[in-house]
Amino acid sequence: MRMPVRPATPGRVAIQRPLSWPLRFALGACFGLWALQTWRYAFLCDDAFISFRYARNLAEGAGLVFNPGFERVEGYSNFLWVLVLASGQALGLAPERLANPLLALCGAAVMGLVLRQCRELRPAAASPLWLAFPLAALALNRSFAVWSSSGLETKFFELLVVAGVLSAASEARGAAQGRSERPRSALCFAAAALARPDGLLIAGCALAAAAALDGWRGCFAARRWLRSAALFALPVAGQLLFRWLYYGDVVPNTYHAKIGGRTWWSEGGRYLAGFALEYAAPLWLPLLAAGALALARAGRAELPLLCAAAVLPHALYLAAIGGDHFEYRPLGLSLPLGALLAFCGACHLADRSRRRALATLAGVAALLVASNLLPELSRRDFPSDYRTGFPGETARDDYRAELIDTRAHAWLDALPGLRGYVGALNALAAGSTRHFVGVRQEEHRGFRASVEREARWLEEGIAAGWIPRDAFLAIDSVGVIPYRTRLRTLDRLGLTDRRVAQETEPGTRRSMGHELQASLAHRRERAVDLDSADAVYPILPAGHPKLLWFGHLAREQGQPWVFARLPGARFLVVADLAGGDALARRFPRLAFEPAARLVELELEGGTCRRAVPRAEQLGGPYDHAWVEQSKALFGRGLRAAARIHNRCALRQRPSNPVARLREDLVPW
Repeated sequence: MRMPVRPATPGRVAIQRPLSWPLRFALGACFGLWALQTWRYAFLCDDAFISFRYARNLAEGAGLVFNPGFERVEGYSNFLWVLVLASGQALGLAPERLANPLLALCGAAVMGLVLRQCRELRPAAASPLWLAFPLAALALNRSFAVWSSSGLETKFFELLVVAGVLSAASEARGAAQGRSERPRSALCFAAAALARPDGLLIAGCALAAAAALDGWRGCFAARRWLRSAALFALPVAGQLLFRWLYYGDVVPNTYHAKIGGRTWWSEGGRYLAGFALEYAAPLWLPLLAAGALALARAGRAELPLLCAAAVLPHALYLAAIGGDHFEYRPLGLSLPLGALLAFCGACHLADRSRRRALATLAGVAALLVASNLLPELSRRDFPSDYRTGFPGETARDDYRAELIDTRAHAWLDALPGLRGYVGALNALAAGSTRHFVGVRQEEHRGFRASVEREARWLEEGIAAGWIPRDAFLAIDSVGVIPYRTRLRTLDRLGLTDRRVAQETEPGTRRSMGHELQASLAHRRERAVDLDSADAVYPILPAGHPKLLWFGHLAREQGQPWVFARLPGARFLVVADLAGGDALARRFPRLAFEPAARLVELELEGGTCRRAVPRAEQLGGPYDHAWVEQSKALFGRGLRAAARIHNRCALRQRPSNPVARLREDLVPW
């Protein structure tokens, strides 16, 4: 059966004319607003430095490896992005300086593609000022701005997918009208598949949908599609062959470390539901449906079909694997494609009369406010200090696990159901972040600041000769610290370690990207020198609550931890894996003592007790850690240690109601 294709009708689509000055001002304002939003949310996340290290090593001639001179492991999942950064490094542009400007350019290019397509689709009867609507929707969107930075490949990947979808729609339109266009979509989708592995899924679904549409319309050209298939398959097959020959695997090592064939539908559903609630997705559905219907009636069904083919299967895949560690990062490609369809819907609804145009304009304005209200509140209500897994893993000062502080906004009761709506979003965010899914940009920015400080302390130790430059470090977070220090590093979570990723059984508690842990036997076999007692920070400042905590665990559970005092009232706390005098021989300028001695230093008024640092010096929400550990210590009968922890919590945050209550009521 052949589907009839409506020929182009003169006057049906607006003739392209130069933009008027009012429209130029409106579009310029949208781009300026997006630039301001991008600057406000700009950050570099720790995970980006893994790719930065691979790119730097490649540019310096060490190959695509994490530890130069050692094992080859594909601990990145953004091959093309790493090559781009390596090219910049070869030209003298460090990845951490190049990445965000490139991502911002990609964000601007995505908006430019949307604007160009909207100009082509705008009905002749619709005001040109409607072109500002899709750009305003993107400019105001928190997620679009957040992932216009970060150092990760997100916006680069998004640009390739959007370009592929729009090119495929143009090619399908041309085939229906008897025109032959260059298969640009195949190249864009191939590049997207090289930029991220899930680009292969998106490309396959979009190209299959385009081929099926050609067949339905009766204009399927086997030669054209064979050429497109070859242009797409050759680069993808080349990368797969390279991966197999260079790394000995068919998928990145990150797949084994994060997914490993496991599904997590409940968490994936919560991740998608959180996105839908926060950005008021249900309110966008009428506009999206109206846009798809208008395009189908105009004989341009290829665009909504390809948008759905690119977004919906990918969303289903995200639901299957449990979402993503970062807040809504892989869902970003739905924003420009959705804005495009919403523009078509708004023009269709406003095309009938002046009254309907005004009603549509009012509805669009209300929609923009509604879809950006909660993201803005989440930014304003986010704690100023770094907190792990906020709000699910670490809550507010009064222990409410709320992303948006409902007690701070009495106006939520002004609209019936609004407080319940916000409460539902808070519940979803708390449930996700408890498993390190959907972790917010503010947390990643705070975490990076804390590891930058840790890297600086390690660099000082290397420069002073306390730590050899060839020392082998083992930690859980292998971004900034290995990149800055250039130390050989074992990733205990397995992203850059094949054996941990492929041979370690996941823990009983599900946690996105944090389920695996290198065994003590593996760390000993690899001859690690500095096996950090803390997951991230091998060096802790005096007064840090974990010093006393590690001391008690070493005393009560026999943990093989030792510590060495460093200048500046700091302590290096690591595991003594080899035993004997191995550490003393490896670090002759450091004097190691059993970690159990930390208890004496704390309780006897030693260095730890005298120097209680401020919260921002600790890199974590340690007012909460002190309170929780004080409860645990008090339950064990260690009242003196519990009292120190509780007083530390009050010193950090005098308004902490839980610590204040315990100080007043607990009979010390």
